[in-house]
Amino acid sequence: MPVQSEDCLYLNVYAPDTPEKDLPVMVWIHGGAFYLGAGSEPLYDGSALAAAGDVIVVTLTYRLGPFGFLHLSSIDKSYTNNLGLLDQIAALQWVKDNISAFGGNPENVTIFGESAGGMCIAALLTMPKAKGLFQKAIMESGASQTMPSEKAADIAAAFLETLDIEPDQSDILHSKTSEDILNAADKIRNTNNENIFSLLFQPTADPDTLPVEPEKAIAQGAAERIPLLIGTNKDEGYLFFTPDSEVMSQAENNQALEQFGGQEFARRAAGLYPPSLESQIHMMTDLLFWRPSITYASAQSNIAPVWMYRFDWHLGRPPLDKAIHALEIPFVFGNFESLEAALQTKISEDIKQLSTHIQTAWITFARTGYPNHSTVE
Repeated sequence: MPVQSEDCLYLNVYAPDTPEKDLPVMVWIHGGAFYLGAGSEPLYDGSALAAAGDVIVVTLTYRLGPFGFLHLSSIDKSYTNNLGLLDQIAALQWVKDNISAFGGNPENVTIFGESAGGMCIAALLTMPKAKGLFQKAIMESGASQTMPSEKAADIAAAFLETLDIEPDQSDILHSKTSEDILNAADKIRNTNNENIFSLLFQPTADPDTLPVEPEKAIAQGAAERIPLLIGTNKDEGYLFFTPDSEVMSQAENNQALEQFGGQEFARRAAGLYPPSLESQIHMMTDLLFWRPSITYASAQSNIAPVWMYRFDWHLGRPPLDKAIHALEIPFVFGNFESLEAALQTKISEDIKQLSTHIQTAWITFARTGYPNHSTVE
């Protein structure tokens, strides 16, 4: 695994072999639960996508975990919250200022991302500092998700305590190594039994950076006139469980339902998710991916064009017997090394054709604001 540190603010630019001027620009924001990943991963190599659509592809890296999403303003007002999101805004500002040198059109920028990357985009669409830095958005398997500000403050306090730092001496943090910071973060995650339903490092509403919860801000028209393409994979949750995964109790199920939808929602939906592993997987798919995407798309459709998709492809046999979380990414980028490794065989022409179909929809959307083309209905 690459070494993590705050020295990570880099981006990669991919252009066609013979770039023209004023090409559409597609900026990728990677996922990884706000804790893992990098824009430099081979899976996100933008060469094939740039060549396929005559577009400029940019992948960026931003601060993760405690470096990007430890919200310390509750301890000391001199600290800024949501640094990971501000990193993305800085990258988008760089694109606006410099992408024309690579043949890109700074006035035709589409941001696209998956999982936590999609959740970041949900926030960026509503952040005042991001206004005018992009014109379209594609959100794959991730919509509005933030941490309550009270919980963010509790985590910040616990983080300092783990490092034996008094609240009025928070500047001692600057003397800690990256390893110290990451070890403290892992202790906090273990102590709090972090799980996919309750990530401890993620965006939070904040007056200076993210003034309104994204879901509410979108409903209030924060992303007016920005076309959106959004969707999920059919079997998202199967990626996160194994046959021997612990099954939550009915009380824990109800708590998760209440966390994501409130008491009345939990009361009405409880019977749909009885305690079982399969039920738990379906609940994750619905609560973390499908329901937020529907809610976000519905709100945005009042003020801009919105298209939804669902990715159902699978082989019907292990290890790809379900359309799991992140399975669409190789098809979007046209990079199939991971699929070939999983299948232990070369990619079929049918798979390549599906990739072309998806890439063309994404590229057409980036070019025109509409995903429809001659092979998409």
